[in-house]
Amino acid sequence: MTPTPAYCPVCGQPSPGGAIHATHASGGGTPSPSPPTAKPAKKSNNAAVGCLAIVVVLLVVGYASGAGKGSSGGSSGGNSGANHLTGKFVDWVPVDEANGYAFFSITNSGTSTETATCTIRVKNDFGNFGFDYLVGEEVGPGQTVTGKIPLSVGEGSFLINHGEVTDC
Repeated sequence: MTPTPAYCPVCGQPSPGGAIHATHASGGGTPSPSPPTAKPAKKSNNAAVGCLAIVVVLLVVGYASGAGKGSSGGSSGGNSGANHLTGKFVDWVPVDEANGYAFFSITNSGTSTETATCTIRVKNDFGNFGFDYLVGEEVGPGQTVTGKIPLSVGEGSFLINHGEVTDC
């Protein structure tokens, strides 16, 4: 049988028979406590917050200046950026329960050829919808272009009753 270790009542270290160590008894008193361990300084996130603030400011400034706006239409062929295109939804022709054709027209009221980049959307009163983008359609000055585009609406194609052509 091995003896149970005994500890010094002053410092808590092993000691023969649990006696006070001689250093404590000879005036050494209680051992000086070890210095408290300092917590590491918390790293500041100032750099991350600063970067985030700069990004937010740039986004706000860009949006306010028009850089954040969606395409307002086609690019003009020599115009100073003015958009003279207007789109109109004409009709919906269902093919089956999930698909059909959206008929549309785009008119250029300007004096130079412009490229249409329109969004064509259709929907019904039950929330079924479909959309696609018309990109690259050249429309001459004073000209109206008509066309059709196939759209998938998932279901409810025979009930489509609303349509629009936007962002030309």
